[in-house]
Amino acid sequence: MPRAQQIIDHLSAGIPVVSICPGRLDDRISGHQSGLVISGGASLGVADALVKMAGDQGRRKLMGRVARRLAEEQFADSRLAEWFAELLEECGRTSKVR
Repeated sequence: MPRAQQIIDHLSAGIPVVSICPGRLDDRISGHQSGLVISGGASLGVADALVKMAGDQGRRKLMGRVARRLAEEQFADSRLAEWFAELLEECGRTSKVR
């Protein structure tokens, strides 16, 4: 399963994410505080993040609620279908093939 789909699945389930690979979703994860993003995948950074998450149930629950809300607002099937339709319309407007 692609990394992005795994992240979206976890967010949808209300599970905060610890991301170690650079990607487009990292800004949403860190910007919405629905998980932690570790730069460069440093193993000590990952270990530290996991220990912090494990030791702070309140923070995990809050991040989980935020993660679920983020998934509902930005990655719901209806939103993805809407985004895809907009993309197709844009391609149709800019296409040189008629």
